[in-house]
Amino acid sequence: MEIRSSFLDPIVPQYSALTAELGRAVFDAVLVDVMYTGAIPLLLSGRSRPPVLACGVVPLMAASRDCPPFGLGWQPRPGRDYTTMNRFVHRVLFRSELIRLNAVLRELGVQNTPVPLLDWPVLADRLLQFTVPEFEYPRSDLPSTVVFTGPIPITAPADIALPDWWSALHSGKTVVHVTQGTWNNSDYAQLLRPTLSALGGRDDVVIVACTGGSRAAIGPVPANAHVTDFVPYAKLLPLVDVMVTNGGYGGVQQALGYGVPLVVAGDTADKPEVAARVAYTGAGIDLGTARPRPAAIATAVDRVQSSEFRTAAKRLAAAMVARSPFETIAAVLAEVTPSPAPPAQRGRRTGYRARSATMSTAFSASLPLPDTTAASATASLERWCADVRRRVLDEVDAFVQEALRVTALSAAGVDEVLRQYASGGKCLRSTFMYLGWLCGRDPDPAALRASASLELLHAFALLQDDVMDDAVLRRGERAAHLRLCEHYRANGAPGSAPRFGASAATLLGDMCLVWAEQMLRESGVAADALTRLWPRYDAMRIELAAGQFADLSNDARSGPTLESVLAIARAKSGNYTVRRPLELGASLAGCPDRTLNMLGHYGSRIGEAFQLRDDLLGIFGSAAITGKPQDSDLVQRKATSVVIAALEMADATTRLELSELMNLPVLDTVAVARCRTLIAASGAPERIEAMIADRVDAAIDVVRELALDDARRSALEHMALLCTARQL
Repeated sequence: MEIRSSFLDPIVPQYSALTAELGRAVFDAVLVDVMYTGAIPLLLSGRSRPPVLACGVVPLMAASRDCPPFGLGWQPRPGRDYTTMNRFVHRVLFRSELIRLNAVLRELGVQNTPVPLLDWPVLADRLLQFTVPEFEYPRSDLPSTVVFTGPIPITAPADIALPDWWSALHSGKTVVHVTQGTWNNSDYAQLLRPTLSALGGRDDVVIVACTGGSRAAIGPVPANAHVTDFVPYAKLLPLVDVMVTNGGYGGVQQALGYGVPLVVAGDTADKPEVAARVAYTGAGIDLGTARPRPAAIATAVDRVQSSEFRTAAKRLAAAMVARSPFETIAAVLAEVTPSPAPPAQRGRRTGYRARSATMSTAFSASLPLPDTTAASATASLERWCADVRRRVLDEVDAFVQEALRVTALSAAGVDEVLRQYASGGKCLRSTFMYLGWLCGRDPDPAALRASASLELLHAFALLQDDVMDDAVLRRGERAAHLRLCEHYRANGAPGSAPRFGASAATLLGDMCLVWAEQMLRESGVAADALTRLWPRYDAMRIELAAGQFADLSNDARSGPTLESVLAIARAKSGNYTVRRPLELGASLAGCPDRTLNMLGHYGSRIGEAFQLRDDLLGIFGSAAITGKPQDSDLVQRKATSVVIAALEMADATTRLELSELMNLPVLDTVAVARCRTLIAASGAPERIEAMIADRVDAAIDVVRELALDDARRSALEHMALLCTARQL
């Protein structure tokens, strides 16, 4: 690939133009394609900026242990780990490019890049990949920021003027479209001329050749060929039987969207990667060169019309049709650009509070719910949630008891800690995962057992979180590291009891992480269903750990923005509580992509609302509700949404006093009470309440667009309220 000319040389002028534009007005978001490397210094600068969305107009470039290095055009081999190969390419072969990139960044006053050059799009707030997952190689380490939108739809006016030869495309002959795109199209000897030579004069073929506006001489044109600069693909592609292309990403996506099999011949830029993916999916033939011989083209055109290639192309077309690109992009924009409510709207509750009284009351036997009447609908849903929780905890308890028996850990007091951490929660994550399953399948005990495994994953997160925060309470009892410390001290063991407690709690968390996957793997769910789930499961765990890591340095005294605090909350808690569990259950059930996407949009909103509510409870809630000391968030100077919103909204005097209090060496009860008073006076609680209400309303609007029966929609609505309307 042309690394220097395409990626490195444009950085400074692009960054200068971008920052100049951002200085002229307030923007909600920045959309750049992945070739626009001027966004890299913006992402690494630490400056206040709008969310940046990278648009994947080439195949996914990010390095993966499951894929060969980008640019080679190699298909992955099953079971092979490409980590070392990727590391060699980026650190050795591209060493000079990486040195040059970091030098440019330093000149701009920006830190070195934490990722290889071609991986830079994963630094963006979201990477919108303009294809479907089925066109990409499977990745167990797919970054959580990647969103597959599907190809951007193309349209053409109904009354657009068409060439006078258009009727020839309806002659019943095989229609072959050949193009070299709009970029690498100055040398027709590469593909256009060989294709005209290969198929020219055939009575069974009509050729449509597009030059892409190039003025190069094309030479003699056969009688069965028609040459034009451009043609509306929305009109042409439904009539095409085979497309011969040099592998332009956009054109390939559009052709596959119409189920057109492909013959690809390209060896520059991203084209080898496009060609390799076309061959990998079975939707076409990769000729392996940018200058194929006419005989090779003719053979490939005839071969690719077989049912094998057509079926693969139509399978991709079906996946693309199931996507709603503009809706997906709009939802992502709404997710990354939360709009604070204007002061006049603070405290608005009309849509949010009213839903608890007007929730849909239709249920059916398709969910494990009893028959109900309008008067008892809410009570019926509450009983269902309680029943799911009871069954989840039964499954977890049975698994843990057997695991303890095998590992012989009960003597160390671990059994009591596990009951506290794995069996004492509300089981929100398990319930959401089971609801995801029910969005595509009927009730199933194996699916419920698989969903229950998330309680062990959550126990892992809580155990590590309490050690990192040096927490005192968890669910109203002494935190694990303190209980284990006391158990060790009571036995008169030598050495440091606090060190033992922290180490033992960390190790127990590690065991819960392993047990969670074991319980999921042994749940009884079919192996092919688990195969669909693993990439999302791995991505969720990585996202959780990355959020925890970011939270370590997220101190209110460092002056983070509300946007950055919300981003950490999404990764650490919001997505992990609602969105990812729903997606896991739905992928396990084999739900279509549209359902998965919409559940993701619902889950991201409810997950964020859940964390916002948690932040309010952390300041104004009681220990009886939260299970932890009421003052802990303030004492630890946690940069929660409530604290940061207060610092942003308060008047200068109040902001100064609150900042001075937060910077005291120790916050005693008097100082904590004063912080709480200042935060309340700032209007921050009302703003956070309005943000919660907006997200719940938006999520329930998504639910009502889902192709589900009333029972499933009602359950999703009920869960939205259950986890976001907890009382202070």
